[in-house]
Amino acid sequence: MRLGYDSYEQLIREFSWGEAWDLVDGSPDELNAATECLDRHSGTAAQVVFEDGSTTAYSFESLARKASQFAHHLDELGFSKNDRVAIMLDPSEEFLVSFFGTMKQGSGAVPCSELFGPDALNYRLEDSGAELLVSSETVIDSVDSDLVEHTIEKTELIETIDGFDHAYCTDTSGDDEAWVQYTSGTTGRPTAHPYDHSSVVWFAPVMDFVLNFDDDRCLTTSSTGWGTGIWIGTFAPLVLGVTTGYYSGRFEPDVALRAIDELDINTLLGIVPTAYRKLLDAVDDLDVDLDVEKAHYVGEPIDAALSREVEETFGAFPRSTYGATELRSVVTLDYGFPDYEFRHGSMGKPMVGLDVTVVDENEDPLLPGEVGRIAFQRSDSWIVSEDAAYYDEDGYFWSAGRMDDTIISAAYTIGPQEVEDSLRTHPTVRQAGVIGIPDEERGEVVKAFVVVTEEPTDDLRAAIQSYVRERLSKHEYPRAIEFVDEVPTTPDGKIRRGALREREGI
Repeated sequence: MRLGYDSYEQLIREFSWGEAWDLVDGSPDELNAATECLDRHSGTAAQVVFEDGSTTAYSFESLARKASQFAHHLDELGFSKNDRVAIMLDPSEEFLVSFFGTMKQGSGAVPCSELFGPDALNYRLEDSGAELLVSSETVIDSVDSDLVEHTIEKTELIETIDGFDHAYCTDTSGDDEAWVQYTSGTTGRPTAHPYDHSSVVWFAPVMDFVLNFDDDRCLTTSSTGWGTGIWIGTFAPLVLGVTTGYYSGRFEPDVALRAIDELDINTLLGIVPTAYRKLLDAVDDLDVDLDVEKAHYVGEPIDAALSREVEETFGAFPRSTYGATELRSVVTLDYGFPDYEFRHGSMGKPMVGLDVTVVDENEDPLLPGEVGRIAFQRSDSWIVSEDAAYYDEDGYFWSAGRMDDTIISAAYTIGPQEVEDSLRTHPTVRQAGVIGIPDEERGEVVKAFVVVTEEPTDDLRAAIQSYVRERLSKHEYPRAIEFVDEVPTTPDGKIRRGALREREGI
């Protein structure tokens, strides 16, 4: 353990959050997330596995130099603090250089999922006020040209920054904005949540408590366009000088398993339960030698049966980390100490230093076994999530799903209103309502109830699905569509999603 704790009991008894600053070189007045993650380390920083099975590696030194060059380029473009750069790229050298280069210069990085269609991307560009978009030529050509002043095409990025100085003098404090994460929010619309440079300081010990990082070689299948890929797949290992790894492109479990073998991966980091299921389905058909010592999951609940199967197959208990963007904190986790008892399917115990409980609709704490919203106390008030859970007599928390309209499908958080907005732009759709319905593989999938202006047919259903898939996102489109005569609404026109769930019996 980087902070020197030998047991869970000792950690709970002695830990103070001020110790987190011992893990970085900076101070509250002089801190930069990029330099903490890149410039003070050596060796292999990142390995990328591509869907064709090829791999490539990047050193801390190389990424630090190129991030500095990118920062100088932003200076040349006239960027200053509080400006923003949108980045829509697969995990790659170009992503890491532009992401960390933006933060090094002092602007805010806005990572966007590579699955987004033009509607989803345009919304985030307009809402964030980003003045630069870094992406592929196809994506750049698809967005509204008046939304961003500058663009950099992926294949031209390294050449664009070539010639700039390899060193950069940062001028940021812990309170300055570093990056912006978009999530669905409880209203269903994507909501911006800015994070400052000190966020990496507070997050640095969290995953070390979970995995006790040492000579680890990690691999995550989570996209860097989402919080999991940023927080857990990127910041957590790199700020501690640990080699991280990414899967880039369409997920193929056999490719991932061969990479785990060939790259000698010993830590599975930020793997969603859906991906674990696919890995388990494929592993028996491959001749691979897996030497996994630590496993971690995030993004959606894991049932006890799957948890046991992961441990039996990979030889490592899948440890949990639970947090939520609206909480701006990791709330529960499994601790990587010999005296901590792992329980299959549990969300773990409260984060050290947090008073975590479950509350009812009046924000009154509930008793063990009673289901309510997860909450923790900050400044004499409860910070309440929309995730339902209960805790047992021993203090372990157990998921009971979501209590709002947000849909979690294969660990992707999907806002129903964004899907509804996209559906309504289809020329035949007059009205649409969206909910999540249970799915054995993905946990939930998007189902849309639509009113159309022509005869409903299977061909029309497929055409609408294809339309939303291309315009919005490959993970948000409705995998199920039911044609209806009317979508239930409130008197002021809001979709009554509760009525739709009742219709489905959920």
